[in-house]
Amino acid sequence: MSKLTLFHQVIKTMKNNLEIKEKWGKTILKDIVSDIVDNRGKTPPNNYLGGKKMIETYQISRGSVYPLNGGKKQKYVDEETFFSWFRSGHPKDNDILFTTVGEAVPQFCLVPKDNEFCIAQNLVALRFDENKINPLFILYYFRQKKFIKEVINRMIITAQPSIKIPHLLGIEMEIPKLLEQKEIASVLSSLDDKIELLKKQNETLEEIAKTIFKEWFIEFNFPNEKGQPYKSSGGKMIDSELGKIPEEWNVGTVSDFIERQAISYRCDKKDLDEKGKIPIIDQGANGLYGYTNREADFKANSRDPVVLFTNHTCNMWLLNYPFCAIQNVIPFKGGNGYNTVFAFYMTLGRVTFKEYKGHWPDFEYEKYVISNVKLANNFVEIIKPFQQKLWDIKFQIQSLSKTKDILLPKLMNGEIRVK
Repeated sequence: MSKLTLFHQVIKTMKNNLEIKEKWGKTILKDIVSDIVDNRGKTPPNNYLGGKKMIETYQISRGSVYPLNGGKKQKYVDEETFFSWFRSGHPKDNDILFTTVGEAVPQFCLVPKDNEFCIAQNLVALRFDENKINPLFILYYFRQKKFIKEVINRMIITAQPSIKIPHLLGIEMEIPKLLEQKEIASVLSSLDDKIELLKKQNETLEEIAKTIFKEWFIEFNFPNEKGQPYKSSGGKMIDSELGKIPEEWNVGTVSDFIERQAISYRCDKKDLDEKGKIPIIDQGANGLYGYTNREADFKANSRDPVVLFTNHTCNMWLLNYPFCAIQNVIPFKGGNGYNTVFAFYMTLGRVTFKEYKGHWPDFEYEKYVISNVKLANNFVEIIKPFQQKLWDIKFQIQSLSKTKDILLPKLMNGEIRVK
């Protein structure tokens, strides 16, 4: 096929796509929302710990298909309170929960099936006529940068930024017919399903590595010179300030087995670039602030990884790829002969979030039972295949996530068609 013929085919395809796109319906959000659940002013006492679950704004994560687990903060209402709210309504399957107050607005998620809960103030549930609108499509539509930007532009900026419901419902939209909505949602959700499956695989691998670490360095059943579990087979234990520990082990702090790394430059908003290739790591739950075209400040790789500790949120990651970082992200490696992978598992989860403050001093003062270098590095050799697989899967997740981010706006503006 000649280049000219190929060019004509591309132009014809683009023209066809544009013609089809013109048939998409222009509307505003208000015209496709069939009902709204809004329980403003209905928040129960903070000490109620049983009954019907109540979802609050902090449990909503942008674009997910379920609310986050509330953990120790999870609140409930008794059945009497729950049913007294019935006039205002409760979320149903395929409603979209949407936060209306707070610096993180907009956050939104799809209500999962077979869940019974109520919502607190500063949160609404948007319901759609499923004979005309596919809720999963709308969830992906909301994920677009242009939609998020439109919400932010309509917000009232005060001590507590917020968006009024009429302003939210006034946002203009352009959407295809129901069949194409479903097809677009199917393409994007298949990528999300694959990402979720990979995340579960990683959770399994992480549990294996943590189980081996616990058996060796907490239960003290590492293999002795005969290959038998040390403590269970009568290995000698000595007294220490942290209780009985194996002979020749000692009690110390992180300074005995890590080496903090200096950061010469800390990224901020001006370093963000949509076309950037180097990730910027922040303190959030997924660790990604964005991308930059700056040269990587850390040349991490599988042979020489770097551990990151987030000072205010106490997240930790073991990274094997080049990256930059923002303020309050603290990098370190193994020190005094200890491998970085060992240092990661040794410190993982030892200091947890208590309040929004600097936690590095707690990290430095924490006491550890420390083995000899040889045993620590033997542990690294044992879990090396698991760790490499973990990294490989995380790379797949990042690649799929990037693919989804590229596809999303193109599917939503008709540049790429699904048939």
